[in-house]
Amino acid sequence: GSKVTLSDSADRLLPLHDSRAAKIATESLLRDGVQIELSSEKVAQEDLRKYDCVILCSPRVPDLNPLSLDEAKIALELDGRLCVNEKFQTTNPRIFACGSVISREPSAHESQAQARCVIGNALFLAGHVQSELVSPRVIYTDPEIATVGFTPEDTAAQSLEETSLEHPDQGYLRIVHNRKGDILGAVMVARNASELIGEIVLAMNHQ
Repeated sequence: GSKVTLSDSADRLLPLHDSRAAKIATESLLRDGVQIELSSEKVAQEDLRKYDCVILCSPRVPDLNPLSLDEAKIALELDGRLCVNEKFQTTNPRIFACGSVISREPSAHESQAQARCVIGNALFLAGHVQSELVSPRVIYTDPEIATVGFTPEDTAAQSLEETSLEHPDQGYLRIVHNRKGDILGAVMVARNASELIGEIVLAMNHQ
């Protein structure tokens, strides 16, 4: 078999996801023999020579410079994303945006869902809003990690509550809800989480 080393500049894997889920994914990789190097800001050239193959994974960064945003009167967020309102309109209300240019960590499914909303709002005045968009995300580790909506980390800041269901060997489910019991988000770690998260999405869309 091959020896694999995973290097990341962050202090833990999956820094934008539930910390407990990230810990389970890390432990799973370590059990499989993967060597993990965190907080790796720079890798020396001589260190790379000891590997037969190097795979570089970097986030998608939209190139907005050629678009003349100032002339179109379109503002940017502090992190460089386009500033949009709940209906996906930019600061120029005749221009809509979705996907990588507005989302911090967009998935293909989320971008497609946003695109459908933009088409409906721009052409048919449908009135779709971002806060009502329920789009799950999946990380295909073993076990799989699936999230949707608010995460457990949001409970304190948003005055929300959490209900959890755990299995010592097969994973856990953490559901974020308000005091009325309305489901606002969830994190699931399980062998088939990519399929099971659909039940949570269905509940969120029909409560």
